[in-house]
Amino acid sequence: MTQGIQAHSARMSTVRPLVPASDLDAAAFHQAGHIALCVYYGIRVREIREPGTPPVDLVLEASMPDTAATAESWFKMYVAGGIAEERYCAENGKRAPDAAFGSEEDRLRIRKMCLRFHPAATTSMAVMNRLLEKSARSVRIHFADPRMWGAVRDLAARLKRLDHTVRGEEKDALLEVVRDHLRG
Repeated sequence: MTQGIQAHSARMSTVRPLVPASDLDAAAFHQAGHIALCVYYGIRVREIREPGTPPVDLVLEASMPDTAATAESWFKMYVAGGIAEERYCAENGKRAPDAAFGSEEDRLRIRKMCLRFHPAATTSMAVMNRLLEKSARSVRIHFADPRMWGAVRDLAARLKRLDHTVRGEEKDALLEVVRDHLRG
């Protein structure tokens, strides 16, 4: 589960949420979508900040996976934020995000991984879109599981109450919320 872990940190951001910044719920769902897939795929989280906190609100243990196999999990984790936010908006009668596949920051991270693991995707929008669609389909299947979506909903509710950065045991307790839901 620790494949792809490197010594330096990677920063993931929802600085530019897909809905207005005033919608803390949407930002919390975006962040919870990322975190739920981090837990599911064993991507280590170093710290969690309040949703929408500039410059980043989630810090990972690694900047990038180290193999193409682990990169697939990371693609899904990056698109999960936008998909969770999109579903939250649909369920609550809010305007859905216009941007496909998450925030601008999420797409930039995906593009950097493509440069390393799927070079053809960086020269062809069709190849990139197929890769992203495949990841998005997989994430939607994950979120169709009531246990996974329950984890996202519960975690989002807890995240929107955050007023400080969490690390260590407090961070681990938030991640355990996801694990508890997934165990059913």
